[in-house]
Amino acid sequence: MIMKRRMVKHVGLLALVLPLTACLDDDNDNKDVVAALEQQNALLEEQIKNEKEQNEQQAPVIVNSVTLYTSVVDAADYADAGPVIVHFKEGPMWREAIEFDTGEILITDIKPMSDYEMVISSPTDAFMRRAVFGKTQDSSTENSYQQLDAVMVSPPVQKSIKIINVNSDKAIDDLQLKAYSNIGEGGLSAETYAHPAIYDAATESYNFILPQDLDVIVYGSLDPDGDGEANYEIEYGAYDSYRHEFHFYASSMQPDAEIGVRSLQDDEPVTYTELQVRLSVLDENGNAVNAAEVAISDELNGELAAQFDAEQQQYVLDSKLNSSLSVNISAFESDGVFYGSSSVYIYPRDNGSFDITTSGNRYEYRYTSYATDGAIDLIIGPNQSSPTSALEVTAVADVSGANYQASIYYSSPIALLEGSTSLVQQDVWQVTYGNSDDNDLILPGTTAYRIVDVEVPHSAELMLNNTRLVLSSDLSLAEGYEYSYQVNEIEDSVATVRKNLYDDHVDFYSPVTSEFSIDDIVLDNRNYWSNGSELVPVNTAGIAANAYERRDSAYLHFPESIASLKNFTLSKVIIVEDGVAENSFSSYQIVSGGNIWISSALALPIAANENLVRDGNNYMATIRGTTLPEGRWYYVGVSSYINDDKESSENSITFDYSFETMDGEIKTGTITLSVM
Repeated sequence: MIMKRRMVKHVGLLALVLPLTACLDDDNDNKDVVAALEQQNALLEEQIKNEKEQNEQQAPVIVNSVTLYTSVVDAADYADAGPVIVHFKEGPMWREAIEFDTGEILITDIKPMSDYEMVISSPTDAFMRRAVFGKTQDSSTENSYQQLDAVMVSPPVQKSIKIINVNSDKAIDDLQLKAYSNIGEGGLSAETYAHPAIYDAATESYNFILPQDLDVIVYGSLDPDGDGEANYEIEYGAYDSYRHEFHFYASSMQPDAEIGVRSLQDDEPVTYTELQVRLSVLDENGNAVNAAEVAISDELNGELAAQFDAEQQQYVLDSKLNSSLSVNISAFESDGVFYGSSSVYIYPRDNGSFDITTSGNRYEYRYTSYATDGAIDLIIGPNQSSPTSALEVTAVADVSGANYQASIYYSSPIALLEGSTSLVQQDVWQVTYGNSDDNDLILPGTTAYRIVDVEVPHSAELMLNNTRLVLSSDLSLAEGYEYSYQVNEIEDSVATVRKNLYDDHVDFYSPVTSEFSIDDIVLDNRNYWSNGSELVPVNTAGIAANAYERRDSAYLHFPESIASLKNFTLSKVIIVEDGVAENSFSSYQIVSGGNIWISSALALPIAANENLVRDGNNYMATIRGTTLPEGRWYYVGVSSYINDDKESSENSITFDYSFETMDGEIKTGTITLSVM
């Protein structure tokens, strides 16, 4: 139903007192009726008089509220876009739709600090609907005004884009693409107003209906089967490897526009060309040498080492070539002369030729070559490396595999010394309680915590004539931590000197894979009590804490497993304080796009009178006075000053929740949390 703004006239109660006595006075047979009516009128007049006096004496009840106002304009010329229809949702409750004759919108009587959802549409379909999400301001007056930025709208237009698999040069039809035009952070509610693409098999294109003059962002998932692993990787453009998403602006969808992606599926056949690479490695005099190690290392070829053809004086690799090929030549020594490491890169072209580029080569670094009978002949002349030359890192490969393997490539051979490499787990908390050990330096009554880096057992191996350092973890790594492979002092085998290059380290993150449960959330007011009992009645010195049981600020506490979520939103709807329930509307964006939006802290189960000290310079926020076990927890305040929940007096908050896993599974529901 659409409700139009209109004036309503109110009829006074006195007008209902009908002067019927004048009509009945001439009829003597109706004397009893007349008398009754006169008495009724007298009583009614007296009642109205009394109510009027009572209303005048009674002070009006003032309820603070907020009025939202904004303008809806055409995105092309900023002209008024009216008439408009507005659907407005305050907290979980939708109001009746309102139609405005112009683009000037006025929404009244909204509670302060309330989440709202406003959907603007056209009664004539002149523009596409647009959603606005936000929160009203706080208000200490009967009615305050809150102005929003102008809302730009635009008529619909169709746009298209092709997604091509560069492995096979065929169109990909199983991706999910969506554009978003909403204003404000709507969480999962924004999905209601998304603009999804529809695949057209005839044109092999993804078609959108989008606002014509709004340059919205289009997001595409490279994980169409939702298993948490990317099926494709984008060839060029903006890419979020954590969420397996790429994105681009709608304005880039010009006629014949294409986006190239590369298949990562092991079970999908990859098109490739068999190519025999015959490489001549030449010394300073142009003579072929066989002292180097030549290899290809990629997913298509694996670890492919070259065989040396003594007759032709060439290194031979029977390779598989898709879009490119990288041949690595180790550093080596020949006749007392040292040569640095080098590489050859091969790129096939549509005309049958190959673009060749090189690094560490004293000859032409880029040229064009051709294959004969499936074989290509190439040469490279590695640069000389004198004992005084600087050892350097030539490449660092990303961490991969279950044991977090990383590779670092050097310009010349190296030797590892004792303690040359390490694997460090960063920012690990350690807690020492005052009664933990009689031999430590922490006195009873005091708890100390520190944040330190901890070494993890690992393995280090040299390959490719000692120019490739391969590092891997010997243990399963704890989830949710940053790690770093660090290379300290090593020996330059050519110059026989020790060096520390400082840039040969690999940093990486061990993702959280533990499954999140909505039941793991804890609502606690941090008052050192729970359900009528003091949580820790004595400190580590045995002295009674005597914490005062009181109401306090309540916080939502979340386990580390929320890092496994893609999106997570909570909406407060009902709060019960000492048995009295009322509506209270607020939303909390916990996780958005795989990023956690709230703070974390170290929970410590210690008494109120325990002295807490930090050992060291590294700082981490702490939480105390709760039912939480020791560990890292995420938290957010819920703007409620409240007592503990007890059997005799309920104190709880009810939330609507919606969360999405990295696999794309969405769960929604309602949960009531007691205050601990």
